[in-house]
Amino acid sequence: MGRTDHQVKLRGFRIELGEIESVLQQHPEIRQAVVTVQGDSSQAQLIAYVVLQSRQSLNLTDLRSFCLRQLPDYMVPAVFVSLKTLPLTSNGKVDRQALPAPDQSRLTLDETYIAPRTPTEERLAEIWAEVLHLDRVGIADNFFELGGHSLLITQLLAQVRDLFQIDLPLRSLFEWSTVADLANYIDRLQSPDINATSRFENEITLDPVIYPTSDFSDQLEPTHIFLTGATGFLGAFLLHELLQQTSAKIYCLIRATDADAGWQKIRNHLTHYQLWHDRYTSRLIIIVGDLAQPLLGLPPKQFGEIANQIDVIYHNGALVNFTYPYTALKAVNVLGTQEVLRLSCQGKTKPIHYVSTIGTVAVSSESADRLDGYTQSKWVAEQLVTLAKARGLPVCIYRPGRIAGHSESGICNPDDHTFRLIRGCLQLGIAPKRNLQVNLAPVDYVSRAIAHLSLQPDARGKTYHLVNPDAVPWNQVIQWIHECGYPLQLVSLDQWQQSLQVVVTAQPDHPLYPLIPMLTTNASGHEHHRNHQPPATKLLDPFESDLAQQLTQATLRELNHAAIVCPAFDRPLLKTYLTYLAQEQYLKSPSNQVMV
Repeated sequence: MGRTDHQVKLRGFRIELGEIESVLQQHPEIRQAVVTVQGDSSQAQLIAYVVLQSRQSLNLTDLRSFCLRQLPDYMVPAVFVSLKTLPLTSNGKVDRQALPAPDQSRLTLDETYIAPRTPTEERLAEIWAEVLHLDRVGIADNFFELGGHSLLITQLLAQVRDLFQIDLPLRSLFEWSTVADLANYIDRLQSPDINATSRFENEITLDPVIYPTSDFSDQLEPTHIFLTGATGFLGAFLLHELLQQTSAKIYCLIRATDADAGWQKIRNHLTHYQLWHDRYTSRLIIIVGDLAQPLLGLPPKQFGEIANQIDVIYHNGALVNFTYPYTALKAVNVLGTQEVLRLSCQGKTKPIHYVSTIGTVAVSSESADRLDGYTQSKWVAEQLVTLAKARGLPVCIYRPGRIAGHSESGICNPDDHTFRLIRGCLQLGIAPKRNLQVNLAPVDYVSRAIAHLSLQPDARGKTYHLVNPDAVPWNQVIQWIHECGYPLQLVSLDQWQQSLQVVVTAQPDHPLYPLIPMLTTNASGHEHHRNHQPPATKLLDPFESDLAQQLTQATLRELNHAAIVCPAFDRPLLKTYLTYLAQEQYLKSPSNQVMV
């Protein structure tokens, strides 16, 4: 765990404690909040100290849900402590050293212990107590509110697998986080009468008032663009391309405390990726809002004014997390899409360009349950866009595959799963032998392609597939890394996993630490009523199929006419990425070895 002022590094993630405090203080029942880290190494936890607005008790489940809507799971405090006042220094600042240990003041999920009622609940309660080092666990207790985190999920699911002879996906603990809920889920899985797909059929429902009420006239040179997701990796480059390829003013929906904080956020983000120019200031309009809220978190009057001002919408924003269940992603990814469609239909009809994922190709309500929660949420959202299209709304859908860094500068997202995997393997000195394909499309290609295609007169109603047409075997990538001066040995998957368990679990700063639950799942691939891929496959497989490749060819033909060609993922490009990671100190400099 590293610390710089109030920035900490916890289980491989850099966390700004002030950002968590700011979110907590937005809760209507919280007057003040301070967040600290307590514990060493893998046992470190985020502790939140809160002063309530009144003496009324605070529902911990609601508080955790409130945090999850605005923060990733690794930034949600494990423990909440209620204080009458915060201790202060003589200068009037919060005295963090004087904050009490979380004991009797700790907020708990349920004051009443409820004993197990069934054999499944009894066995699960015993497992939870062992993993969490507690004397007892009731069936209403929440795994995360008892101090559980993603690494402990791996240990818990391993014991569940041994005891019940069933493999549960990582997302099961996020979706069914009490003993009672998880026990019910296990009992349902082991029952022959399961209809697991009906919930997705029921999810595909679009508000009937979302309907274009005015005629649409193509405007190939928009003057006002509405963009979501501008502070994401692809979003930053898409914003840059729209600023280059159009002369429009761009309204950026930003989640921030106020407009000034939103400006700072977008400016810092573009600067980080070497995309910021001062001349952009006159063309950017910051809209403080939230995809997870009705009307995007905007007052009705402002929502209506923006609907009448803008000419086109680019909906790129999403909560990207491959361990979250569908239910945790629905508010942002599904309901947020519905609100964007509402904006598109209100007032004058405006076309919408929706950025989906290649993982939605050939998915049906019957097969959706086998997907990870993120792809499920994107598929449902895409179905809502398709419903709006059937009602007469002009839409385009873009399905990118795995996105890599910039093809020339090498600037990438080092916390992307693919680059975490590469960085982690380099630190271990070994990589797993896998018969898999690596397919990465540089972010400058994907963003340029979306911006270009969206401005074409015949784009309306089309679905584009943005995947690198040339995949590379994983073992070839490892050979290239070796030739770039980074010694790396291929070993069996079992040997690699053993190293993960021994080395990585003892090093919370290791790049692979946050991915351990995904990488150490039972490799058998056997799961009741499911067909999950072996570990590491999820991080390498670009969610492609033969159909996806065929669909990609149609998109490539259109882009070739504009001389937009996807750079090959080859050894020189990989070296560009490795050089950037080394310059940014995410990797050690390579040994003096000549490339052949």
